[in-house]
Amino acid sequence: MGFTLVELMVVIGIIVVLIAILMPLLGRARDAAWAVKCQSNMSQLARASLLYAGENDSRLPRPNWVGKENIAGWLYRAPINPVQSYVQTGVFWQYIHDERIYRCPADSGPFETGPSRNLTSYLMNGAVIGYGNPTSESWRTHQMRPDGVMFWEADETGGAAWNDGSSYPWEGETQRHGNRGSCFACFDGHAEWWTHTEYVLQQNFLPGKLWCNPGNSNGQ
Repeated sequence: MGFTLVELMVVIGIIVVLIAILMPLLGRARDAAWAVKCQSNMSQLARASLLYAGENDSRLPRPNWVGKENIAGWLYRAPINPVQSYVQTGVFWQYIHDERIYRCPADSGPFETGPSRNLTSYLMNGAVIGYGNPTSESWRTHQMRPDGVMFWEADETGGAAWNDGSSYPWEGETQRHGNRGSCFACFDGHAEWWTHTEYVLQQNFLPGKLWCNPGNSNGQ
């Protein structure tokens, strides 16, 4: 026996209610999966730094700090070419071989705030060269505090931060993960999540996890 019009409308109503209930749950599950993948990406970047250091007298890779010379940093060989595939010219490529590692899966663009936004979702902490000369050698791994921040998910709307592959910690963090906060990778190779409040608080510690330049007593 077929459905009457009333019965069909009831079934459709039930389906609509179920979809309304399930959609937020599916969205949260997707966001959680993206967060896990993002943390994995950052852990791989941190480990690539340690592998590079292990092959280069313990020196960390150059951070692409406003470099215009023909120098290879973690992200690209300067000068920058704002296309995703240009990450293959950076020193990490020999360890990673996957362009997707350089970008958070929740970061879908458009990438309009600076040339390096076309390459990555992440920036290296300029503390690696003491926020100084882009051609100078980086610090060695044992000189950095293990829980110091090496990479973070910088603010995708902050155009000034995305002129190269690194920045100052005050340039801001992403909001794309909502209340979850954002992800940070440390010099000992692990990645962790901070709330937005914790990020703001860490800005005040001199030296601290963010301001961790070993060449200055206040980490800046």
